Amino acid sequence: MERTDYEVRGVLNYTRGRQNYQLTRITPSPALAPYVDVYWLAQWDLRDREPHVQENIPHPSVHLVIERKRSEVVGVVTKKYTRVLESAGGVIGVKFRPGGFSAFMQEPVSTITDRSLPLADLFGSAADGLEEAVLAGTDPESQARRLEDFLLARQPERSGFLANIQCVDAVTTWIADHAEVTKVDQIVAHFNITKRRLQRLFQAHVGISPKWIIKKYRLHEALAQIEEKPVNWSALAHDLGYFDQAHFIKDFKDLIGKPPSAYAQENEAGKP
Repeated sequence: MERTDYEVRGVLNYTRGRQNYQLTRITPSPALAPYVDVYWLAQWDLRDREPHVQENIPHPSVHLVIERKRSEVVGVVTKKYTRVLESAGGVIGVKFRPGGFSAFMQEPVSTITDRSLPLADLFGSAADGLEEAVLAGTDPESQARRLEDFLLARQPERSGFLANIQCVDAVTTWIADHAEVTKVDQIVAHFNITKRRLQRLFQAHVGISPKWIIKKYRLHEALAQIEEKPVNWSALAHDLGYFDQAHFIKDFKDLIGKPPSAYAQENEAGKP
């Protein structure tokens, strides 16, 4: 397994928050790479500090999360995700590729969008003891390996699913890599797929629509640029394909909870 730096896109106030926790990610084995993006680990020790409120705009991925007495499967989150870190603790999770978790469940992934479920609800008695086994690992690599072993034992054999998963993963990656993508029709044309089939694939395997993913990744790009440098809001709205600055501000405020200018001011003030 390869250990790498954690991806920061979608993490609000990244520079300020990074002082309060450590993030590590470990790549999956080739056997699970079509389904799993990364194993991630978060650790913090705030026993002599104030609690830290961490906010994320998550990627369109399902997560399997292992934490003492809080282990769960978290469906794709369509809004801002907030977690308070306090005292000392740690979490290890599996970030599935967009569509990847669909191979491990029978129902459409949209049935768990914006929901968190106990492991047993999706894996039955097979999940008994998983939390203890993973947390008994002595380092991030051994913990990730135990999660990997659990998933390998349930590696799907439904070969027809893999082509669909690879399709939605490719579409999602393409959206993330091309800020100029602003309409579903651009996806349809690029991938030579009907809009109806595209929507059905995303409903079944990802849990949210391609249109929502376009909006989410545009805001990921906005957050990344705010983190790096002072921003010209009109130019940024134009670069992200918005009709005007007002529409960009509305989308940003709807998801983040405040206008981009206010977020940028708070972010800058909180940097070390």
